[in-house]
Amino acid sequence: HVDNGRNPYYEIVFNFINFHVYDDLQVGTQQEGYKEAFEATGFDLVANFAYNPVRGIECEMKPGKLSGAQAERILGYYLTVLEAMASDADARHDEQHFLSAVEAQRVLVDFNATATDYPCDLLVHQLFEAQAGRTPSAVAVVSDGVPMTYAELNARANRLARHLRQLGAGPDALVGICMERSADLVVAIFAALKSGAAYVPMDPAYPKERLSYMANDAQPLVLLTQSHLCGHIGVDGIPLLYIDQADALLAAYDDLNLQPLSGPQDLIYAIYTSGSTGRPKGTLVHQSGFTNLVSWYIVQFGIGAYDKVLLLSSIGFDLTQKNIFSVLLVGGQLHLESGAYAPERIWNTIRTQGISYINCAPSAFYPLLAYLSADEQAPLRQVFLGGEPIQCQLLHEKLGSLSSPPLIHNTYGPTEASDVVSWFTWDPRQQRGSLPIGQPIANTQLYILDAHRNPLPLGVAGEIYVGGDGVGRGYLHRPELTAERFVADAFSGRSGARLYKTGDLGRWLPDGTIDYLGRDDFQVKLRGFRVELGEIEARLAACAGVAEAVVVARQDEGHDQRLVAYVVPAVGAELSAAGLRGALASELAEFMVPSAFVLMAALPQTPNGKLDRKALPAPDQDAIARRAYEAPIGEMETALAQIWQDLLGIERVGRRDHFFELGGHSLLGVQLAVRIREKYDVDLPIGRLFDQPVVADLAELVVSAQLALYHANDLDELDQELDGLSEEELRAILSESVSNE
Repeated sequence: HVDNGRNPYYEIVFNFINFHVYDDLQVGTQQEGYKEAFEATGFDLVANFAYNPVRGIECEMKPGKLSGAQAERILGYYLTVLEAMASDADARHDEQHFLSAVEAQRVLVDFNATATDYPCDLLVHQLFEAQAGRTPSAVAVVSDGVPMTYAELNARANRLARHLRQLGAGPDALVGICMERSADLVVAIFAALKSGAAYVPMDPAYPKERLSYMANDAQPLVLLTQSHLCGHIGVDGIPLLYIDQADALLAAYDDLNLQPLSGPQDLIYAIYTSGSTGRPKGTLVHQSGFTNLVSWYIVQFGIGAYDKVLLLSSIGFDLTQKNIFSVLLVGGQLHLESGAYAPERIWNTIRTQGISYINCAPSAFYPLLAYLSADEQAPLRQVFLGGEPIQCQLLHEKLGSLSSPPLIHNTYGPTEASDVVSWFTWDPRQQRGSLPIGQPIANTQLYILDAHRNPLPLGVAGEIYVGGDGVGRGYLHRPELTAERFVADAFSGRSGARLYKTGDLGRWLPDGTIDYLGRDDFQVKLRGFRVELGEIEARLAACAGVAEAVVVARQDEGHDQRLVAYVVPAVGAELSAAGLRGALASELAEFMVPSAFVLMAALPQTPNGKLDRKALPAPDQDAIARRAYEAPIGEMETALAQIWQDLLGIERVGRRDHFFELGGHSLLGVQLAVRIREKYDVDLPIGRLFDQPVVADLAELVVSAQLALYHANDLDELDQELDGLSEEELRAILSESVSNE
């Protein structure tokens, strides 16, 4: 391989040596012979195999790329494979994992040793009732500055719960809740659980059509809402109860705690998430899984009566649920503000009310930092982030200089597994390039599996599966999808246990944490190469100045399929397509580098806050990594620029533009060579095109090739003419030439 500054075609070599000539060599000379045969290759990893009892298996590696421990593990995998082959040569390779017993113990058991006691026989509303009994006069909820005590919250929820029971509430019955952030929202949630039912949270910011679909699909026995939202909810045959107008109705009911009807395996809520069909699907979570989550949350992060949490997210998100309950189970305060997201107002609330922790997406937290003074000590003790890559450099710059900055917790987990299943804690005073998603939470197991659900070794990418107490029941009215995504747990040994198939890619790190690598269902095949878009996105997100990034495979009119990156710059960052391309080109193979980079103020979102890929715009001319424009000079440069424009589908090409920076690739390079041959009758090797990818340089190359071709043709014609002349004719021509001189 000739290194032209690009990634090699391959970096790993498997070398099987089976030369019988060595069989006759003496032991001493065998060492010499094999040493000569196994010459240094320069590749990152070379595995040399030979039938030789002296040398056995050899592994050559680059110390800068692979550690000695990694090399030992790789040799161990080969040894395990050989042992398996010797044991049963006809066994299917895809039904075995080939991990040694030590490594299998590590990734399946040791990393998942999370067994922890929690009140699994109690329901979360019972834990709240116990806290309300201990601190009845303490403030539980502050809604737009108006406080409500634990006793008031519990009493109001009890009255409403009794009314719901009269309507038919009980185990696994559903109660819809479509309300804005307010104290009434918290009352409605506790009332639904106290009645024995599960609740269906519905964000009133959703479009009317989406809310109508959710309600008609869930068919709740009643929909709790607010009077000012009545025109926004279109449901047929489902009773509506306006909580803000129900005081007179509920006053007739007793406000004492109710005897529970539901149990730990009954539902606690059904949250609707996006579906691949374009219609949202209801995800069912049971009581004990959620109790485990909240119990871990409280204990792991020391949440207590001194804590105040500000709820920033809508009722329709899974992360909202644990933040409502956790602080109210230990005597703390839940603060809510109505209205749209307003960073300045939110930061003022954090400062004046002494908010100690918040939980939101990274993109919702970053704008708050603009209001943090250099000499101010933020009251925040902890910040829980999740759902997006975290900009470590930005947080280090903004929070690293504080004497006691809030700890940053990177949390990961699907709705189908009760929300958070892993976490990683980081002190922003430490410099880091990125954060892993961490280790499994209490009573939770995480597995990195291959396509046949075999466990994978350390560092090898595979799909993340979740097991343990938090795994949900499945999807409402979607048995086929439930069977597809919730599969038998082959590792726990518990009868009936299931794993949730996340569709996320990850890999184990040596310390037992997981490195998140993106989604496995955004895998594309491009020009014969299988490309994981998540890998490109992760590299792009790690580039300086990038706040958010997504990569898609597009096939717009006039283009073959190509990778397009959509990038949201960090606050104050100045990014360019050329700079981003250069950063990726140094780390990724050529076919993985996007052809265009579209800079956006924000990525488009679906109503439930997820990326709307269908709304991503087609890239324009500014999305291409252009150089300063210089008009082509001469006929050859002008003609080549026009060929490039046709092949690349762009409007203007300058004499200093670079073929690959404009989105060209090896297959287009072949087409370019064909066009040049057709037009100029010049045959250029494809390697010469890679060496001269700039218009002006390529023009000189073509002209030189033309001149060489013309000279060769002239000499051939002259040689043919001379061959046909007699000796006398040749002397006559020579005499004439001398006399002319």
